[in-house]
Amino acid sequence: MNSNPNVLILLSTYQGEKYLADQLDSLISQTYPHWTLLIRDDSSTDNTTLLIKKYIEIDHRIHLIEDQLGNIKPIKSFSVLMQHALNRDENFIFFCDQDDVWLPDKLSVQTALLQSMEQQFGHDTPLLVHSDLRVVDSQLHDIHPSFLQYEKINRNVNSPLHTLLINNFVTGCTVGINRILLEQASPIPDQVVMHDWWCALCAAASGKIDFISQPTVLYRQHQNNTIGSGGFYGKLKSWPALKKLIQQKKKNMQLCFKQAEALSLRLPQDHPHHVFLNQFSQLPSQNKFARYQTMRDLSLRATNSVRMLLFMVFL
Repeated sequence: MNSNPNVLILLSTYQGEKYLADQLDSLISQTYPHWTLLIRDDSSTDNTTLLIKKYIEIDHRIHLIEDQLGNIKPIKSFSVLMQHALNRDENFIFFCDQDDVWLPDKLSVQTALLQSMEQQFGHDTPLLVHSDLRVVDSQLHDIHPSFLQYEKINRNVNSPLHTLLINNFVTGCTVGINRILLEQASPIPDQVVMHDWWCALCAAASGKIDFISQPTVLYRQHQNNTIGSGGFYGKLKSWPALKKLIQQKKKNMQLCFKQAEALSLRLPQDHPHHVFLNQFSQLPSQNKFARYQTMRDLSLRATNSVRMLLFMVFL
């Protein structure tokens, strides 16, 4: 086992000049130095690319991918980055967002865990590690010490696929994966909610997921967050926030069945979860009584009881 493997960080940027420097500084300050950063900018019109090129001059480990694909949105942008990663030789790949701040030992802790998992389960097993986050405001002042507690997210440790089919508990900016998972998850299908959810589904179906309870990222909250965190109860107290949550859940529900179908097509016909995924993806076509019966048979479990209720109501 290589005690100091080179790792690859993937970052998609868009209109990120306001907070990007903090993130890049936090990468440069990592206690684990053996990394390369690939950035793809999604056609920003601000000074994001100028800032990136300035940092390229500062640190030779930072690289900018320039293509003619235009503004393709985060999922496809990360899919392009993953395709580039396939053509490289790093065994561990990490996802990064432009507006967060990585704590200094993030890469060190997660790389060590991935190495340990490969020793235990083998290099041919798809592996994913993720962690908790500290929720902070735009000025990096603490809002909550635990994102999972703040959002009332319960991880399903024993049967993660039974939860990940309907709720994602893996936050992309904390994720590290190994090469075999990269190969299985690439390219990302069109019918997915987000790249992190898709990778988590692939890992849950065919590999292993492990979690680090200590936060490794300062999860910055500001008005332009793509996803963001307002706290679970905060969303319930505010009607605009609740309305937005309901709309998001309805949209995600439509896509979660398509995600499952896409995953079943990605797996071999004799895969142990193939029938399970097909049964789940066919839920919308069943009558109401059959749906609830199938849900019970599949032992689906949301990240909390309210989300489970929302799933049942919207289904």
